[in-house]
Amino acid sequence: LTFIKIYGEKSTVGYSVMPYTVALMSSGIWLYYGAIEKDGHLLIGVNAFGCVVERVYIIMYIVYSPPHRQIRTIRLLSILLCILCTVILFTFFMWKGNTREEIVRAIRSRSVAFMPITLTCVLNVNTIIWGVYGFLRGDAAIWVPNTIGLVLGVVQVIVYLPQLEMAAVDGEPLEVAAAGESDLGLEVV
Repeated sequence: LTFIKIYGEKSTVGYSVMPYTVALMSSGIWLYYGAIEKDGHLLIGVNAFGCVVERVYIIMYIVYSPPHRQIRTIRLLSILLCILCTVILFTFFMWKGNTREEIVRAIRSRSVAFMPITLTCVLNVNTIIWGVYGFLRGDAAIWVPNTIGLVLGVVQVIVYLPQLEMAAVDGEPLEVAAAGESDLGLEVV
């Protein structure tokens, strides 16, 4: 309905483009994740639709906003696109594998060796996007849970990194220790 009001008034009518750019970035991240995930068709469909809707709104906003807001919006979109491309390139070249299978293996083995680091990175970026948006709006209901989620995601990455370094030193892929004790002296249940 915001679309109709902006189109009818031929003005942005005081609306902000920020929620739509944040939603576009979020949909873009999840669209990428759906593309690299085996059987990610539902993620692709839902988020492709989200990207189209958000783009339509942003284009309408740019067309009907004053020139200074047009420039600001285009700059914001450029920055967000650079961030999205950086995340995609970083995760594409750094991690491989099927995340769902990794989650099941991590749960069954109770080992961080199979933690789905790609999913963690996507979730952390999404959390950062929404957390910053909530902080800029001064909306604690948005930024507080996202900050907690980011802290937990960072802890997950911190727990994972020593496992990754150990595998790199050994020159072998990460594997779960057999029943008994692991290489770290921890009992495997």
